[in-house]
Amino acid sequence: MNEAAPCRETLLQSIHPKMHLTKAFFLRVYGYEVSTSGLAVISF
Repeated sequence: MNEAAPCRETLLQSIHPKMHLTKAFFLRVYGYEVSTSGLAVISF
């Protein structure tokens, strides 16, 4: 479970106001939400 944290942090750091939201981005957020509850709330 500790291996997912750096990727999750990278995902959160990649979010910026003018970014293009893709299906892949939402799938990554959803995947982390399944394994780590609350990430979707932090992301959006």
